[in-house]
Amino acid sequence: MLMISSHEWRWTKGFSIFVIVFTLLPYIVGYARQGEDWRYTGLLFGVEDGNSYIAKMRRGSVGDWLFRSPYTAEKQNGFLGFVPYLLLGKLVSPPGDHEQLVAVFHIFRSVSIYFLVNVVFRLIAYQIADVILRRLCLIVCVFGGGLGWSYLTGINNLWGGELPLEFYSPESFGFLAVIGIPHLVAARGFLLLSVLILISNPKEGWIKPGICIGLAWIGLGLMQPLTVLIGWFVCFSFVMVLYISKKINPQPITEQHLRILIGRGVIGMAISSPIVIYTYLSFQYDPYLIEWAKQNIIQSPPVWDYLLAYGVMFLFIFVVWRILLFDPKPSTWLFLGWSLSFPILAYFPYPLQRRLPESIWVAIVILAFYGIERLNLKKITAPVLLASISLIAPLFFFSASLSSVINPNLPLFRPKEEIELFQFLRDNIPQNQVVLANYDLSNTLPAWVSNFVLIGHGPESVHLATVQRKVDLFLSGGYSLLEIKQLFSDYDIRLVILTSSEMEKINNSHFPINFLDRIYDNQKYNLFKVVQDH
Repeated sequence: MLMISSHEWRWTKGFSIFVIVFTLLPYIVGYARQGEDWRYTGLLFGVEDGNSYIAKMRRGSVGDWLFRSPYTAEKQNGFLGFVPYLLLGKLVSPPGDHEQLVAVFHIFRSVSIYFLVNVVFRLIAYQIADVILRRLCLIVCVFGGGLGWSYLTGINNLWGGELPLEFYSPESFGFLAVIGIPHLVAARGFLLLSVLILISNPKEGWIKPGICIGLAWIGLGLMQPLTVLIGWFVCFSFVMVLYISKKINPQPITEQHLRILIGRGVIGMAISSPIVIYTYLSFQYDPYLIEWAKQNIIQSPPVWDYLLAYGVMFLFIFVVWRILLFDPKPSTWLFLGWSLSFPILAYFPYPLQRRLPESIWVAIVILAFYGIERLNLKKITAPVLLASISLIAPLFFFSASLSSVINPNLPLFRPKEEIELFQFLRDNIPQNQVVLANYDLSNTLPAWVSNFVLIGHGPESVHLATVQRKVDLFLSGGYSLLEIKQLFSDYDIRLVILTSSEMEKINNSHFPINFLDRIYDNQKYNLFKVVQDH
């Protein structure tokens, strides 16, 4: 039974606000450090993806209701994806629209943090009775990491790992998503909310909770469509392990309770299935999405990386596994089954396999702290030590993030000449025209201006390798006039941006530039309009 005092709720809400303020600090420092020469992007890490989120909001601000990536000139039908970004983009308008987009982005992140923290605490409170353990568990669920800090000792050289998971995998832990990826935070909140409803009091029946689970999964699908299947998997695995557990320990659940759980899961799946079916069919038959999926590969790291990530938590679970097997709480089996399914999820043969263990960190941490509670330890040493070890790697990441915004430089900051170019484009060039530019500039441009580019984002720039070669060859002056005509015709290119170094290279190669009409230039960038009758 879920018992949370008003004092605990006040503490939880205060902790939510602390997390929001704490994770805003590097961004505040970034804006404080920008000056005449540098403008802050409002991002902290994963700049290529971060620019794409701002660009999606911008597409919403100019009228898009379906997702069409600005990082390709290929034809797109539009897809019901990245819905929160498209909707939030409709709240802004020029001038100062980039700053508005970034502000709305962080408001979305803050609201998602508040939602997630309160859902996670309810889930923890459902399983753990001790107030101190609840709070420590919540801190580790939100901020915690594994032994990634041991990379500083060179231990990763034993198997060739490049970075600890805490520094690049928001699915594996909580902190990366919380500090920078709002739709993943919201998706995690909806996923864990569905789990909380699933294990709620069986006296509530199966119809109303089943409907609520389905609605939570719809919210989850609007944030991150793939994660709906993870919700289905957790529900299915819960029922299966409970059925198996009856052979070991008949106490946790009755046949009626098991039927109620199945009923809740079936209703939830039925309600959320349209978004799953739509997503599946879209990626099967939409030409753009098919090509996008081919490039969107996110493989899991070596197993040793995961051992460093989760090993300490699993050690606590291993110590109390006999106690857990005969635990009277049915929810224990949910966390146990979810945690033990980790190898299946992490290494399932799927292009986005690293995404599949989404939220499993929360299940593992709750189970580890529940194991500590069941051990009846009178001292607080063990949980405090566990929490302290877990916070080392995230604190390293936070410190590195602060350091990166203290000294303005690429890619977190953009030079003033680039921003002046974007302002000219915004004020003088019609929207939606295709711009040819190098990869770095192409990644940044759609976050500031409502135009399309040929390249700039790994998965979304379809046929990236081919198009990248064409762009690079053009920028190096390696094309004949006939080849240029074909390139510009194939992609309906209307504008070209050349950096000063690219301009010098083209001039030295006797490149036929007479078909380009220079309409803007500053010390670093040249903007050309394509003469249509060239």
